[in-house]
Amino acid sequence: MTAHDPTGRSAGDAWDEHLVDDQDLDDTDVEVEDFDAYWAEQRAQIKPRMARIRGVLVTVPTSLPLHVNELVHEMQHSKDPDDVAEVVSALFGEDTYDAWVDARMGADEFRVVLAWGMANGNGKAMTFAETTAMIEEAERSQGKARAAASSGTRGSGAGGGSSSRTSGASTASQRRRSGTSRRRRS
Repeated sequence: MTAHDPTGRSAGDAWDEHLVDDQDLDDTDVEVEDFDAYWAEQRAQIKPRMARIRGVLVTVPTSLPLHVNELVHEMQHSKDPDDVAEVVSALFGEDTYDAWVDARMGADEFRVVLAWGMANGNGKAMTFAETTAMIEEAERSQGKARAAASSGTRGSGAGGGSSSRTSGASTASQRRRSGTSRRRRS
């Protein structure tokens, strides 16, 4: 299926990039629905909420930029403070990370603030207390999963689980046949 270009350009032109310049449309009778204008109206209806975090007043995120989830995923495997600062800037604004570092924010605090910002930014309005409870529950669940996984690997056997006696009868019957029953020894 070929894409229809209202400006009449061929598929090899800039249309391949799905970008049409407004000037290209000036000479056409194409009606353009303006998402940007629509979205600006929608966002204007939202009353921003503010939060004070370690002395810094931030706007509570209500919608995440597309690249934030990607940044967070990359940050999980990074030890570079610039990666962390980039995520914080995308969520809460430039220089916020440095202000929190200067305010001596702790790792536990930061974990709550980051999870809170991500949750709110993904449309789940949460308080700091709810976010803390969510993190604690996730840690308990992870701890139980780790304990279950490690207890399943302690025993012997091909499956990694603990071994157990299958039945006393099978062992005793073999002893009787071999003539080494406990009764005869005693």
